[in-house]
Amino acid sequence: MKIKYLMLCGALFLGTAALTSCSEDESYDVYGYDYTRAYFNVAKQTTNGMIVSTPVGLVTSLDAKVVVKTTSAATSDTKVALAIDNSVVDEYNKEHGTSYLPVPAGALELSSNVVSMKAGELVTEDTVDVKINEEVAKNMNSSDGYLAAVVITSADNGVRPSSNAAITYIHLGYSESCINDDATELVGKELEDKSNWKAIDCSEDFSPETFSDLFAGGWYAKWSLVGDQDHGQFTVDLGEELNLAGFYMGCYILKGGYDVEISKDNTAWTTLGNSADHTYVSKYDQTTWTSYNEYVLYAPMKARYVRFKMNFDTDSWYWTNAYYKAINGLQLYFD
Repeated sequence: MKIKYLMLCGALFLGTAALTSCSEDESYDVYGYDYTRAYFNVAKQTTNGMIVSTPVGLVTSLDAKVVVKTTSAATSDTKVALAIDNSVVDEYNKEHGTSYLPVPAGALELSSNVVSMKAGELVTEDTVDVKINEEVAKNMNSSDGYLAAVVITSADNGVRPSSNAAITYIHLGYSESCINDDATELVGKELEDKSNWKAIDCSEDFSPETFSDLFAGGWYAKWSLVGDQDHGQFTVDLGEELNLAGFYMGCYILKGGYDVEISKDNTAWTTLGNSADHTYVSKYDQTTWTSYNEYVLYAPMKARYVRFKMNFDTDSWYWTNAYYKAINGLQLYFD
């Protein structure tokens, strides 16, 4: 049975600098009034998420927080009410030239529908997490994507919601690939200690005993092939279950790309994709003269085992040179 896999990448940091601020040319009603308005200080912005379908089951990833501000300090303890609004899609599509569908009712939930502001403060003391209802979200599979909004609906003690800065949007895209080809930054970190990593289930071209040569450092850090097969595979046992955020393997003698699969038990496997079908992010560290590359996943996935499958170009010059007949880089990134 095919099960949906949902991930909402990136956080909705309302009230912080994580989203682009509103244009200085725009006029908001948060200033110049003799009554207090409640607003999102970065309003009317769209936070992009992603729904990804894989055969492994339903996994959700979302770090979204809502913060409310007021135009003047609260004169007494004040409550501000929030809600998810699915009715904004038609107007949004007309304005932005999009064709999003409404996020189904109940797919997004607020951890609380009310935030509190103490007397004398300009910012609510608590934040609200936007969560995903897995039972509803697993049926969201439209390539058009989905849209909903977080809105301020009301407030007490004479505070009114802003008429045009009390809304912000959440867009959920859909993909059947685990790899984010639109990523622009490296995600996650490499582990400094790889001493407990082991190469298992190796084909004839790879010797498990020399796997650690890959992490020796310097120009000669590589895992030399010992056979003459035109294809090969190996599995990295990480020694424990970790959250894999991305991967990259370097090899001069590849014929096409390489396939990557992950597993938690070395029995049930999930295919992440073939490197030839995707785009990686590259970064060069001038202080260490080191290149970092990564195929970035839409969200971290739990794995203890990472399996690589590849074909080799036995007709290339590199195949006849001992230095280049090797895996010359393996980068795994974890969240």
